[in-house]
Amino acid sequence: MATVTKTILVTGTDLAGKTTLVNGLVVGLKDKGYDVIANKFDLQKTQLMTYARHLMDENWEERKLVINGLLTLSFIVDGLAYRQPQNNIFVQDSYIERTIAYCYAYDVPYVKQILDLLKDRLFHFDINIYLTADVETRRKRLLEMGNRDFFDSIVFRDPEKAEKMDKKIEEIIKNERGYLKIDTTSLTIPEVRELSLQHIEALL
Repeated sequence: MATVTKTILVTGTDLAGKTTLVNGLVVGLKDKGYDVIANKFDLQKTQLMTYARHLMDENWEERKLVINGLLTLSFIVDGLAYRQPQNNIFVQDSYIERTIAYCYAYDVPYVKQILDLLKDRLFHFDINIYLTADVETRRKRLLEMGNRDFFDSIVFRDPEKAEKMDKKIEEIIKNERGYLKIDTTSLTIPEVRELSLQHIEALL
């Protein structure tokens, strides 16, 4: 078993293939002999993010300050309490950058300023992979999905807000360590995984 301690963030636009890539990286890295842990949502598991996601329904607009306030508290707890386990590769499916982008796109009062002030003091990843895809491809993928979550449907529900979110996410991530951008529009799932694995192994 290869011994290494690294954290990897897979983020980007909705429906660009983030979760698919995370699952592929877990398999690919394990095949290469690494001990791998995958995670989604908060790092230091609490009920804060769980409750925030529970509130994301048709009444989200009137709750957005509460929802994003809960998410912010969850990120603060992560920054204060979470410690990365040694001797493994930790792969995270999206993180604080998406909440910041959402708050900018939807102009959530106070929260976006607080997150911007805090983001440099909270948890950061060693390798950051940003996935994107054109709008038509994302809409096609959304129609093919059986289950559509709250964020995935923004590309249909409010394309201007989705574009603002996408730009903000990339603006944040491109300045992070080990940055790689992949446009998945015309790539197959194995091609995206291979590009990512090559990038990761070069940085391990």
